[in-house]
Amino acid sequence: MAIYEGDAGLKSCKDLARYYDKLDGKIYGIESGSSANNGLRKLIASNACGLGEFTLVASSDASMLAAVTAFATSFGGR
Repeated sequence: MAIYEGDAGLKSCKDLARYYDKLDGKIYGIESGSSANNGLRKLIASNACGLGEFTLVASSDASMLAAVTAFATSFGGR
């Protein structure tokens, strides 16, 4: 995570629920079926860190980076 997201208050998974609207209720994972996506799916299913309302969007590396860039730009990032 870049410094400007942290400065805006998004510092850990516990902060994600507060950013539900800004994130459009989506968490972008990498490669469907990967261990990272499976872990995220479990966190969402168990409502860990308040993630229960989020949707996991399986994505490619390029798509995930585009989503991160768009999110960072929404905070006035570079």
